[in-house]
Amino acid sequence: MEKNKEKEIIEKINEVNEDEAKIKIGEIFEDIKIVLKRYIKLREDYYDVVAVWVIGTYCMENFSTYPYLFMNAQKGSGKTRMLKLLEVLVNKGILLASMREAVLFRLADKGFALLIDELEGLERKENAPLKELLNACYKRGTKVFRMKKVGDSWDFDSFEPFTPIAIANIGGVDDVLGDRAITLILNKSSKSNFALLQEDFDKLAIIDKIKECRLSRLCSLCSQKYNRQSFNQYVDELSTTTTTTLYTLYTLYTPSQREITLSDDVVSVYNRIVASKIRGRHLELMLPLLFTSLMLNEEVFENILKFGQEISKQKKEDDITDSLDVSLIDFVSKMSSEIDYKRFRFVHKLTEEFRFFMGIRDRWERQDINSMWFGRALKRLGLVLGKRRLSAGMEVELNVPKAVKLINNIR
Repeated sequence: MEKNKEKEIIEKINEVNEDEAKIKIGEIFEDIKIVLKRYIKLREDYYDVVAVWVIGTYCMENFSTYPYLFMNAQKGSGKTRMLKLLEVLVNKGILLASMREAVLFRLADKGFALLIDELEGLERKENAPLKELLNACYKRGTKVFRMKKVGDSWDFDSFEPFTPIAIANIGGVDDVLGDRAITLILNKSSKSNFALLQEDFDKLAIIDKIKECRLSRLCSLCSQKYNRQSFNQYVDELSTTTTTTLYTLYTLYTPSQREITLSDDVVSVYNRIVASKIRGRHLELMLPLLFTSLMLNEEVFENILKFGQEISKQKKEDDITDSLDVSLIDFVSKMSSEIDYKRFRFVHKLTEEFRFFMGIRDRWERQDINSMWFGRALKRLGLVLGKRRLSAGMEVELNVPKAVKLINNIR
């Protein structure tokens, strides 16, 4: 009987068209939000982000990257409950109280979505391999090799640890891992019902609904229009035409793939993504969520796009504050008057001015930001037009226009 029921369900799913699939995915999306709001207190816009992230785990074959979900939480704010809830909602979720490198890449290679609680101490020496792997496996194509004994000789196994990962801890993560994650801040709730509710997640009707509707299959029906290939096609054509009517890409794909044309509604959506000014790593991370939101409706897409803009803007501001290179570019860009940059300046004096600009007063920090570092940084960033050595020291002529252009691009 079970096999007959399974066959009947598969036949029904195969008969569903794209519009019907979108309706069913939309229903599941709303159900996921209802469940999240019942058990977890989040910022209101986080509910859409988490629900879209969950649905995206059912169509990983469409993505070349997938952002980590990082919950930075106070004690007692529900981070473990959040991970337990995600475990039953995502595709092949598995909750881990601790993590080792060998466990991570083997489970990830099997397609498990990894939900890691209390991930602390990544800076410790013994965790260096795990940290390196976490920094790499948000992107498809990373390979891990391990040797194995076969008879009297040795062979190797290959693993590809590209999989959805959600992480929760109190102490935060370093900048490198943070650049690969969408960070959600969880605070304690003043509402008593969140603390009173028991974790009966295995009894949720939404779990059966996801299984019965074959969410992966529904997502595959809705992911034909918006994907990385058509987006790259859009970008290639955008660089060669000033019109919004885009044509096929001619040489990079197979003949059957070259037949694909971009419809006006696809172009319109991609225009909005480009206009959002989300770029680089942030765009890499947000595109899978944006593509997933397009399976739902316009409102969800707008919410995810707005969220992406906010985190991209915040990250750029943090980079300006935290990165010495960016701060140095900003420092040079402010020397806009003729008298400031149309003549040579002593490197040691510029170094002192930069320390003051950065607010560096600590003796040890002053040792790190010395004239040698400053001169090399200027050269590496291409901000030196000319230099000359005098008895009083090295002088340089600064390329202020380039610094102005660079800082404007960063912002």
